Formats: sequence, C-alpha cells, structure tokens
Amino acid sequence: MAVTIQQIAERAGVSRGTVDRALNHRGRINPEVAEKICRLADEMGYVQKERKRSRTAKDERLKIGVVTQLARSSFMQEVNRGIEKAAQELKEKGIQMGDIKGSDEEADAEEEEDFDENNERTKHVSVLNLILPLVCIVIALLATGLNCFTAFAIAVIFTGFLYVMQGLQTISEYVQCIVDGFIDMVDMVIILMLGYAMQECMYAMGMEDFVSAVCGAIPVASLLPFIFFVFFSCSEYLFSLNYTLYQIAIPVMMVVLPGVGANVPLCLGAIISAGLFGANACVVSDLGVVSARACRVTIYDQYRTSQPYVLIAGAISAALYLAAGFIF
Repeated sequence: MAVTIQQIAERAGVSRGTVDRALNHRGRINPEVAEKICRLADEMGYVQKERKRSRTAKDERLKIGVVTQLARSSFMQEVNRGIEKAAQELKEKGIQMGDIKGSDEEADAEEEEDFDENNERTKHVSVLNLILPLVCIVIALLATGLNCFTAFAIAVIFTGFLYVMQGLQTISEYVQCIVDGFIDMVDMVIILMLGYAMQECMYAMGMEDFVSAVCGAIPVASLLPFIFFVFFSCSEYLFSLNYTLYQIAIPVMMVVLPGVGANVPLCLGAIISAGLFGANACVVSDLGVVSARACRVTIYDQYRTSQPYVLIAGAISAALYLAAGFIF
C-alpha cells in the first residue's frame, strides 16, 4: 500500500501542509524540519505523484550537471562560488544535492604547483632575477633605437638563459611560461588597440581644440593639476582605462597645456597619478586582479578591503596637487 502524506505527517508530528511544503520544496519551513520530513519520507518509501508517472526511468531524481573551466580568472571564481552557494542553500532547504567538486579545489591545487614553497629550485631566488631582465629591456631598447620587437626578443632570450642556467626553470617550463604570458596579454593588447582607435577618432573630431577651450575657460591655471587629478581619478575609479588614459590624454595635454600657462610636468604628473589611483581602486583593473591573486583572495574581497586606503590616499594626493599648483 502506498505511503500517503497524512501518514508521514502523523509519523513526524506535523501538519499535512508542512509535509507538502517540505517534499515539494516550497513555502517557508524550518530547514531542520524539512530535512527530517524528507528523511522520514525516504525511510517510509514515499513516492510523489510526479515520480509515479516515470517508473520506467532507472533513476527518477533530477540531475543537473555544471561544467566550467578552472577558476583561473576572478570571474570564473565568482561563478563557481555562486554555484556552490546555491547548492548549499538548496541543501539547507532539504533538497538532496551531490558534491560540488572541480572548481576551487582543482584551481587551488594547480596554483599550489605554481607556488610550491618547498621547491628547492625556487627557495633562494634573488631579486636580481626581476631587476636584470628589466635592465636588459632598457639597454636593448636604447641599443636598437627603440625597436620594441627586437628589444623584447633580446630580453626574452636573456631572461630564459638567466633562469635556465640557475635551474629555476627548465627550457620547456620557460617556453610554456612565455606562451601563458602572451595569452594573459591578449586583453591588454585589445585595450591598447582600442585606445589607438579612440585616439585617432578624437584627433579627427578636433580633440585638441576642445581641450584647449575647456582649459582656457578655467580662470586660474594653478587649479589645473588639482582638477585633472580629481576628474581623471573619478573616471578611472569607475572604469579604469589605465595605460589607454595616458595614450589618449598625454599627447593632447602636451600640446594644449603650454598655451594656457599651466605647469606641464605637474599636470602630467596629476594625470599619471590619477591613472595609478584608478588602477588600484577600480574593481575591473588588471592591477586589482594581480593583487587579488597574489593575496589568494577574490577580486571583490580585495576591492572591499582596499577601498578605505585608496580613498584616503586619493584625498591626500588631491590636497597636495591643489597646494603644489599654487607653489610651483
């Protein structure tokens, strides 16, 4: 004889409505009570009407599978955490859920391979391994007449030789590192290409004349460093253009600023400072992603934690640029 909701209610000591809400996962119900009712229903062999219609199925439980890439990006980390959070909430409501695996566990395991503190090859790495490649790039740029492609090719070869000879990496590991680096740079290259396109469009639309008119409308040129810092800090805070800001703004400003009597180095410094402010304060900035990964936290945790500090630093910088505009 089939088990009824009434029998489950009498056994559990609750009403029929409570049993119905627990078994159909609807309405408000104490998670512990719902779990007790679902467990009791399974023990008594209760079969819901919907399931009776599908007796030919080998397994009558609804199964949902989710396949995502490893959580290398902050976006995928949030997606995977959202899936886990939803699964946990469903479990608390009494819905039986399988184990959620393959997200943070695999990503963390892969990161542990990259950051193995017990690796004998990387225990005594010197800071010179960072400085020497940078020095090599500078020397190569000067030696090749600022030929970036040749200079960076020289720097890549020099860095590979430096790391392989010290045993920090094998040749295959270094080559793979270069490939991964190029992949990580794709987004930045796209942004720079868009920046060049925006720059050409702005020049064609008379950007220099417009900026000159705006700057000329400010009665006190000493206020320009302060205004530039505040304005570009706000824009960078909302959507960090980062290098593209310098690419678009600095060439225009170098032409416009001398004509309005502004302190050119101080104004350019304000623009650069604003870009750095946005790079650290904006939630979508690449520097924020780097900082978050270095600290093993999500980009949103890093963003919330750093906000008081970047805002205080921004306020102090704005005050200093205001004072410097009248001093220098």
